Amino acid sequence: MTYEIILADPAWNFKTWSKKGEGRSPKYDKMSLEAIKNLNVKNVAAKNSILFLWITNPFLEHAFETMRKWGFKYKTVGFTWAKLLKNHEERDFQDKWKMGNGYYTRANPELVLIGTRGKILKRLDKSVRNLVLEPIGEHSEKPEEVQNRIEQLYGLDYNMLELFARRKRKHWTCIGSDLGMTVESFLDDNIIENR
Repeated sequence: MTYEIILADPAWNFKTWSKKGEGRSPKYDKMSLEAIKNLNVKNVAAKNSILFLWITNPFLEHAFETMRKWGFKYKTVGFTWAKLLKNHEERDFQDKWKMGNGYYTRANPELVLIGTRGKILKRLDKSVRNLVLEPIGEHSEKPEEVQNRIEQLYGLDYNMLELFARRKRKHWTCIGSDLGMTVESFLDDNIIENR
């Protein structure tokens, strides 16, 4: 089976440091850039497909390399998730932003880049906005609002795949270690099937 819509949140190997030279312990298994780039995503991507790739600002250059290796051409930033604190109760955003430490400026948003392969898929709704204002969840958990908006953009008639998923979602094939199958195993198993 191939997929027209692919959402991926790779476990980028982000090194943390402080003035003391110490880093925080990773809360999940991370992958090297080469391991991420060498995933067989191209094999499960339909001839005409779109990739939504989660990325943090320090990894932008790596994201472009990864997209190309996976067979996609970068187009734009699809979504910008401005992270709110978990306990916000109203839409008064002053002092409600979740701030990371950052090494130059204090970091907040995460981006979802869009890459395409072949012909562009037909959008059903042209009113979908880029900015996603949602509270943080568990470590590395992404807001479901992004999938809601992808479905709003393209509907439910396409085959949709989420790689590095942490939860199941109706209408999507969701693959991730938290769900009992690694992305590598899934992609490798599909090499033979899609030849």
